[in-house]
Amino acid sequence: MRTEVMGCPIDDLSMASLIDCMVCAFESRTPTWYTSINVANWYACRKSDETLSFFRKAPFVSADGKPIALASRILGKRPVHHIPAMDLFHGVMLRLQDYQPRVFLLGGLAGVAERAAIGLESRYPGVRVVGCSDGYIAGRESSVLADVLTSRAQVLLLGMGTPREQRWCIDYLSLSQASLAIGIGGGFDILEGRKKRAPQWMRRLSAEWIYRLLNEPRRLGPRYAVTNTAFVLELSRTLAQTWWKRNNEGA
Repeated sequence: MRTEVMGCPIDDLSMASLIDCMVCAFESRTPTWYTSINVANWYACRKSDETLSFFRKAPFVSADGKPIALASRILGKRPVHHIPAMDLFHGVMLRLQDYQPRVFLLGGLAGVAERAAIGLESRYPGVRVVGCSDGYIAGRESSVLADVLTSRAQVLLLGMGTPREQRWCIDYLSLSQASLAIGIGGGFDILEGRKKRAPQWMRRLSAEWIYRLLNEPRRLGPRYAVTNTAFVLELSRTLAQTWWKRNNEGA
């Protein structure tokens, strides 16, 4: 069931249930796509009504960021699970590899998708990569769609970032004849081996963001400073409003 946390839509499905939904969509050939909300995406939605509308149209949305999941509990909303997009992607690939799915990678700079494809096939032996494209497709969307159709891809992996991933799914997924699209943002860099995920113990503590910040301080430091500050301020404001309303009802 879907709820809203800090103005953004989130599904309160568990990891296992969400993976089941993805596999079911693949088996039934029902065009379905998945995206996720972290603090950066929450901030993008806050700044753009159009971006927010994209997330509201998504069939499945998970809380990729731990702060989003925590906010659902702090605000007394229906609790949502913290489901990192890369963990979901891994679970889906493990389940699908026995089907030998045809996969198309769309995202990253020139050459990134091709290198990520090598990593994908080595990690999941049943997966067959049938096509790749960089993620800078403005003005050539029709050409990329034609490539996807020609490849007969069943699964699309998207690494274009918000809001381009979501917009592409809304505009083109049903035309692509693919059954499933999974947005993994910067996950292509991990698949190609250029970047690594945090150690398992840090992931268990929901501290993967610290690992990323330490490895990319110049890129992520300014972003975190803006988006995290905005999130904390908004959460504090919402809590204050909730407290005031609760204590002044009937006064």
